[in-house]
Amino acid sequence: MGNRLLAVGLSLLVLGGCTSMGSTVPASSNMSVTNHVGQPYSMSHGVARIIENTYWRMPEKAAHKHYNTIQFLINNQPTGSVAEWWHEEDNMHGRVKLLVDSTGNQTCRLYSSTVYWVHKTRTLTEWACTNNQGKTWKFYPKN
Repeated sequence: MGNRLLAVGLSLLVLGGCTSMGSTVPASSNMSVTNHVGQPYSMSHGVARIIENTYWRMPEKAAHKHYNTIQFLINNQPTGSVAEWWHEEDNMHGRVKLLVDSTGNQTCRLYSSTVYWVHKTRTLTEWACTNNQGKTWKFYPKN
C-alpha cells in the first residue's frame, strides 16, 4: 500500500508539470538546469531526477530575466534574432534565438532557449502563440 501511494504521488508530481493546453509562462522560465535530460529508467532514477531538478531550478530573478528576454524577442524582433541575459548573482546566463514564424488562426514563433549555470547547460525549444497581436502569448513545447 505504501509503495502504491508513493508511486501515485510521484506520478502526480511528474505529470503535474505536463500540459498540452498551453501556458502563459514559458516552460524554459521554470526549467531546471541539469546535465541529465531524458526519461527516467527506474523509479529510483525518477526520484533522483525530481530531487536534482528541484536543486538546480533557476533562481527567481534569473527566471524573470529569461522570461523578459523571450517577451522582448517574440514581440519586437525578426526571425533569426538572438538575445542574451546575465544574472551575475547566481553565475547564470542564457541565450534565446527566434527560429521560425508560423501564421494561420494565430501567430506562432518557435524559439530555442539555452541556460548556462556554472558547468551545467540546458536547452529547450518552445512555441509562443498569440491571437491578439502579441498582447498575450501562450507557450507550448515543441513536439
